[in-house]
Amino acid sequence: MITKKSYTPTAGTHIITDSSLVNIKMLMVAREGNTYDIIRSNNDIQLDYREVRYSAANGELVFDVNIPFNPNEIINIVYDTIP
Repeated sequence: MITKKSYTPTAGTHIITDSSLVNIKMLMVAREGNTYDIIRSNNDIQLDYREVRYSAANGELVFDVNIPFNPNEIINIVYDTIP
């Protein structure tokens, strides 16, 4: 089932973790209205601007550490519960 979720992460951080995102098929991630390229890797890689690492095992979205979340920022995602 295709699902849309929105998050308002803690300002100053760069990671979103949600157990409902474990082992799903991530279709779209948008931050401040800009879509991001989804990197499907559990490795610690250097993320470029507009890239997000999705870890299916942890239900984690990791953004560039150099661009922390702003106050009241909204992250929108679309995913499929069937991986």
